[in-house]
Amino acid sequence: MAKQVLPFERRWAALEESLRRAGDGPHRRKIQDEMVLEERRMHAALTPWEHIELAR
Repeated sequence: MAKQVLPFERRWAALEESLRRAGDGPHRRKIQDEMVLEERRMHAALTPWEHIELAR
């Protein structure tokens, strides 16, 4: 069975790619801020059980 790719994982991969391409350019900080917000959105959407699994 193939691993399901979640929307969060796709967005995160796109942000990581953007960050890699940005190098030390002026957009790097903006991309990092977007990554922080995306991580907060992901954590807010988790159920208590998913938080436990993530902590393992």
